[in-house]
Amino acid sequence: YRPGQPVLILSNALSGGGAEAVARLMVAQISSANCVLFENDTGVTISGKSIRAAYRRHHAGAFFTAVVNLWRLAFIQWEKIRLRPVVTISHLEGPNFANMLTVRGGRRVLFVHNRISQSYQGHGIRDKVMRYLCKRLYSQAKMVVAVSPGIGQELVQSLGVEPSRVIVLPNPVDIKAIERAAMGHYGDYRDTLCKERYLVSVASLTRQKNHSQMLRIYAQLISSSKDCASVRLILLGDGPLRGELQDLCHHLGLRFFDPQESDGFDFKAQVFFLGFQQNPYPLISRAQLLLLTSHWEGLPIALLESMSLGIPGVVSDCSEGIRDLWQLPADVGDCHADQPALKTPFGVLIPLGIDDLKPALCWAEEIEKLLCDPTQRNQYAKACRRRASDYDIDHVTQLWSQHLLNPSNIND
Repeated sequence: YRPGQPVLILSNALSGGGAEAVARLMVAQISSANCVLFENDTGVTISGKSIRAAYRRHHAGAFFTAVVNLWRLAFIQWEKIRLRPVVTISHLEGPNFANMLTVRGGRRVLFVHNRISQSYQGHGIRDKVMRYLCKRLYSQAKMVVAVSPGIGQELVQSLGVEPSRVIVLPNPVDIKAIERAAMGHYGDYRDTLCKERYLVSVASLTRQKNHSQMLRIYAQLISSSKDCASVRLILLGDGPLRGELQDLCHHLGLRFFDPQESDGFDFKAQVFFLGFQQNPYPLISRAQLLLLTSHWEGLPIALLESMSLGIPGVVSDCSEGIRDLWQLPADVGDCHADQPALKTPFGVLIPLGIDDLKPALCWAEEIEKLLCDPTQRNQYAKACRRRASDYDIDHVTQLWSQHLLNPSNIND
């Protein structure tokens, strides 16, 4: 690879978090990057970079979806022929499949951000097809990048990818940009919220993120502790479960505010459904703690971003990526419902639990301890900032150059 040689990056979109945030940084940082998106994403522009959409957002049946996906394949194939990239890098399953089902795109590199067995664990046709395609196609890639050691192990042991073709690279965060954005102001009720005492969650409202458990934990916290009774819960992110989670708030006796459904700000609300935020960082940076209750994760960007702002987390023990980030020794046992939470220098890992009362009590107790101990939170905050610097974009860009754009790798 030499500066000026085209690199093609494929992603669903660029405006979201997680894998989309990684793709966005990659497009911005690689000098000759071009980007093709599966969906229109007109809200994102990157100076000097070509960003094209294969198709607009749509909501349709299976037949129309199949036609759209065929069109996406044709569009990406044309881009590969037109650009003649030396490397085509894709993120998540749809773009990864398209990368492998098209030709003449140079070296094909796939990024895998979650365990396939967890993302597609159902018995329906869609999940079976996705598992089959991953196993059939990923083993043919020149390189498959896992964002955590556990994902890398699954690629080798379950999907049949040659160990020499698997590499573990961390997700990056642009710490300087995050710190600048965190100093911003909204000019509305969100600035008032920033002055309150609150917990924050940054995650899509989907089954994976397990917000139903989070709401039960929060209800337990504010009902059992006088010191925490006035603490708010702010949910940043949108998804298909928004209405269902609001119904659960009614069931739990939690007063909530949703700006999509309310004319004015409710100062007495306890839970705030604020949806996707173009700039979530002022709200994150002023939180007491980050909560993450996911059933599974790879290496969560939201956790890295909150750590870069000095916000410690109380999170579920759901990912080898989180354990690696929090530098837990290999001989530390797994969390489970009968074992106390694991304390780390950066926050607390909690046993996985869905509807049982005991896990909810464990969560509430650990959150209460930290909310009532500013000295401990300050110690966590300093450690979080130091650790996040290992994942800063300047460091990760060097890893991309070494492993993804290295001429010996491209031409082998």
